[in-house]
Amino acid sequence: MGQTRECSLEGLVRTMARGVAELSFPAVAQEAGVALRTVYRYFPTKRELLAGLIAHADARANRAGKCCCGWVQF
Repeated sequence: MGQTRECSLEGLVRTMARGVAELSFPAVAQEAGVALRTVYRYFPTKRELLAGLIAHADARANRAGKCCCGWVQF
């Protein structure tokens, strides 16, 4: 995964931590420290942005040895 895409996803995670009402492309870009068009390059729609979030959370959980719901994988 590209570093700027990863930064965008981490920015999304931090934005979502403030609540769904705060979710906007400009807020994600600002939180990620990337240009707004960078976020749009990887995630042209909110649907794709949220799908990216799910995949990102699942990948992070897999690295930690857990699935995204918190169960330990065997």
